[in-house]
Amino acid sequence: MVRWMLLLCIFPVCLQAQVYRWSEVNVWLNRMEKDSLMQLEYRAALHFHELLNDYRSQKKLDTLAFDPLVWLAAYNHSVYMRNLGRLGHNQEDKNAFFTGEMPGDRYAWAAGGMAPDAWSGENVLMNFSAGVVGDMDKIARHIAEFSFNQWKKSKPHHENMTGKQHGKHGVAFAVQEGKVWGTDLYSRGSKRMDWPKE
Repeated sequence: MVRWMLLLCIFPVCLQAQVYRWSEVNVWLNRMEKDSLMQLEYRAALHFHELLNDYRSQKKLDTLAFDPLVWLAAYNHSVYMRNLGRLGHNQEDKNAFFTGEMPGDRYAWAAGGMAPDAWSGENVLMNFSAGVVGDMDKIARHIAEFSFNQWKKSKPHHENMTGKQHGKHGVAFAVQEGKVWGTDLYSRGSKRMDWPKE
């Protein structure tokens, strides 16, 4: 039986969340080194990416590149939803976490003005998958698997997961007290952005 507890008790070190442009990604990387919650969120994203590509391979579909810029746009939207406490594809409240009304606007904002290619789909979710007891990797895997299955069971979300028009994606989670906010943004491009070198 799965035992639940508040993630806050597991990961007490959590710095104030914020949104980032690609030009500020080194700030995010430096913060992640000190913030166990950010490490958990990113680890869950990588596990989800593996699950998605395994599934696409089983369906005889091209696998997708994990693009850090697309991920950053997804991360910003997950942070926005977490801080607003509301699930949705549009950002209507122009608060400190606002990065653009529509997914394409947010992708362009994260890129610093112009996205390198067009977005081609977006899935969002909220669930309570982070409350499982275990080490960081176990919790990250649970978030990824739970979220993967949540989207897979929904026809429109599943269609995004198996879309042939996508070349890359970025999935990101924002966690608060066991609650998970997730965004999986898809892009038509095939050229992947690389993490900056130190």
